Amino acid sequence: MKQSIKDSEKIVLKNWFKIRLSDQFSSDDLMAEMDKMESVIHTMLNSPIKLDFDATPNDSNFGSQWHLYNPSYPNFDIDAKQAWDINKGRNDVVVAVLDGGVDYNHGDLDPGNRSRVIQGIDTGDGDNDPLDNLPVVTDSYAGHGTKIAGVIGAITNNSNQVSGIMWNCKIMPVKMVRSGSIKIPHIVNWQWSTTAFPADVGAALDYAVMNDADIINLSYSFPDMGWPLSEVITRVPFVAQAIDNAYKNNVVITASMGNYYESNNSVRYPAGFEEQVIAVGATTQQGQKASFSNTGAHINLSAPGESILTTDRGGGTASPNDTSFSAPIVAGVAGLVISEAKDRGFNLTNDDVRNILELTATDVSAVGFDEDTGHGIVNARAALELIDQPNTVIHGESVGGTSVLNQALSQWVVTSGRWGIAAGTYFQVDRYKITKHVSFDIPFCDVPQVWMRDRQTRGRSYANPNNGRPFSIISNVTKEGFDVEYAAYYVRHNASGQTLNTWIPNAPAQTKLAYTAVGEPNPAAAAGPISGPDLLCSTGSYTLQNLPTGSSATWSVTPSGQFTGSTSGSGTTATLSPSGTAAAQATLTYAITTAWEMFR
Repeated sequence: MKQSIKDSEKIVLKNWFKIRLSDQFSSDDLMAEMDKMESVIHTMLNSPIKLDFDATPNDSNFGSQWHLYNPSYPNFDIDAKQAWDINKGRNDVVVAVLDGGVDYNHGDLDPGNRSRVIQGIDTGDGDNDPLDNLPVVTDSYAGHGTKIAGVIGAITNNSNQVSGIMWNCKIMPVKMVRSGSIKIPHIVNWQWSTTAFPADVGAALDYAVMNDADIINLSYSFPDMGWPLSEVITRVPFVAQAIDNAYKNNVVITASMGNYYESNNSVRYPAGFEEQVIAVGATTQQGQKASFSNTGAHINLSAPGESILTTDRGGGTASPNDTSFSAPIVAGVAGLVISEAKDRGFNLTNDDVRNILELTATDVSAVGFDEDTGHGIVNARAALELIDQPNTVIHGESVGGTSVLNQALSQWVVTSGRWGIAAGTYFQVDRYKITKHVSFDIPFCDVPQVWMRDRQTRGRSYANPNNGRPFSIISNVTKEGFDVEYAAYYVRHNASGQTLNTWIPNAPAQTKLAYTAVGEPNPAAAAGPISGPDLLCSTGSYTLQNLPTGSSATWSVTPSGQFTGSTSGSGTTATLSPSGTAAAQATLTYAITTAWEMFR
């Protein structure tokens, strides 16, 4: 009941009454009955409401950073303000900027003590000073790394210049471009970058991995020259192996697609290392593919890439274009996702991060995935909401399955060396289809998001030629589980006539799907009934059947004064002894605990 009255020149609300219900009552039923009463004006359920504050930093040029906040075209920014209400980034998340160095003296990148732009290395010049000090010449990387660093982690909310995507993080500057002359060619007529050698790039990647970078940003590219991926790997093995090593060490790698769409839209690397990196294209304020942005089947995501206001070498700002500045936007959002996961105790893999960003991207261009914009424009708010309360991240594995001979192949072409066999043609190969249903240990309240974790999965696709990448088809996802299928191969002979008689990647019983499920768990749906006497005249035990794995039961009895015995603590069984005549109800609550896998 409510009544507005004037009291000492203040308008206040009185005659609201808070009613606490025991669990034996239904709040909806009680509210419906009270609403029928003439003396009750209104009833409401006092349930929690999530408040969105839309954090707005006080940096002087924030209003011009359309990639963060674009009121003219609100569907095509990254929803940074709403994301910051969930997580602003942690200062123990390290983002390595492998580039031409970073101006760590810039006041909007570091407070002056290298606490923000931390110690790095210069693999190009062979010293420990990663300062952005390249000579300003045509097509030079001078200033490039400083701009990249500002996109990711310019100091935010310091009343100065621009905002970074991560309010808190550490930038690891790794300079891999030599400071000498320009345009030093290598391997045929490739121009790697201004003056970078493959060995310098490989060493830079290795340094970032060895010094615990969570994310590596690679905003440069070189062309494939018409060669397939396997040939590119052969010609730059140090770089290819260093990227693969970073991926296997659970590092998220973001790479720019390239800016040659209008002249040469071939695959460019390192974005072309499609299994290990997140390849990023560029979009405009209007949500369209930028005219210069390369396309291809290997693209994962897009991000704003025109007039990206950021820090510049020498203490100022700049507004550059190109996919070079789209990739660090994705790197910054990945940093927010990793920060939220750390806050909540989730040990995400780099495959998890990629899937989260793809699943939550803003779809543009053609419906669904397309070769122009990938899965869409990265969306920081949606990515964080997916792993925010009340959702939980569950890692699971399923080994083996039902195997059926799917097809006998006279020849099978493998395009990459993996699983113990080299790239080449193989003969008398049997392909087996592996199928199974996977049930969750604890069901979800709604249908969860489920994806394969590539690095831990041992299954292959049905393709011929076959790239050897981990593969699975996940379908029919429900609150209780899902179906999955993939292939395994029995290989008898190689092109040289050698007898192999081996399973690739494993025999059907040893194949494995590693999966991640994200949603709100519902342990009550897995638990069975409570067993025990209907009428309690003496001491009796009550047991919860089928308690879900990883959960515990805590018992309470109302009214507690009429009963003695073990009615508190955790366990599947409660023992009660009555001391009078009364009705009793047991309430079961769940505390879910999960054993998390470690991947580093």
